[in-house]
Amino acid sequence: MIATTKAPARTGRTRLPARERPARGDLSSRLSYQIATLAALIDRQSIRILAPHKLNLVEWRILTRTDAMARCTLTDLLPSVAVDRALVSREIARLRERGFISVKADPDDGRRKFISLTAAGADCHARVLVDILKRQDGLAGQLTKAERETFANVVQKLKLALIARVGE
Repeated sequence: MIATTKAPARTGRTRLPARERPARGDLSSRLSYQIATLAALIDRQSIRILAPHKLNLVEWRILTRTDAMARCTLTDLLPSVAVDRALVSREIARLRERGFISVKADPDDGRRKFISLTAAGADCHARVLVDILKRQDGLAGQLTKAERETFANVVQKLKLALIARVGE
């Protein structure tokens, strides 16, 4: 008879030796946590600003991007709206029902649709933008010009680092 030893059950997690484990530390000291928390606070404040106008954050981003581009496609909107394609499609349909955007087929390619603001959409965007810019000025006013420049540089550097790692 051959003696066998039973292997320990696998839990699906690999445990690193203590010397290789990262320090536990406080979550709030981690850069990604700080950035996510700041973004969540900005989104919550934006939601409060948009509520009286009966807009949600995705609708606002669609209106803003469409205003900036004059005419765009769904694919053009996706990077700046930062949510999945299906949700953007549903929100475009809602904005269209409300008369804020128009959607027209590309005469050269019927599968592609061009999205643009209507007069009502441009008016709504302009009204909301006043409140959004007040908030923006309030945030910017918390920093000196040098701090704003440093912040912009840091954000750009982190963005490029993240973009470079997407392929990993």
